[in-house]
Amino acid sequence: MADTNVYRIRHKPTGLFSTGGTGPRFTKKGKSWSCLAHVRLHLAQFKWSNGNGWAWPYKDCEVVTYGYVETGVVDIEVERTRTADRQAEKASEQTRKRQEELEAGERAQLAYLKRKYPDKP
Repeated sequence: MADTNVYRIRHKPTGLFSTGGTGPRFTKKGKSWSCLAHVRLHLAQFKWSNGNGWAWPYKDCEVVTYGYVETGVVDIEVERTRTADRQAEKASEQTRKRQEELEAGERAQLAYLKRKYPDKP
């Protein structure tokens, strides 16, 4: 069965979360790991903290587990239709704007030509 939890490393004094990587920082968002084994692998890269490897960045930290909870279901066909409708609306709007730009250019060109070649009675 798939792991239904998300894991983050929290600095207890500040409540900030690790960004992961070899030079982790602590931010409000931080990084989430999808399984505890990945957190363990991340922590393992710092095991040589005696001067032969990376310094231990996780003093006063803890691993926090968040559980997934299903909150609802969305029909995929409904979403597909909504996406297609939005794309069609966007394309229509782009076409309308382009047409307006072309017409504005034509009006400017007509005004220029009328100035250049005024009607003679």
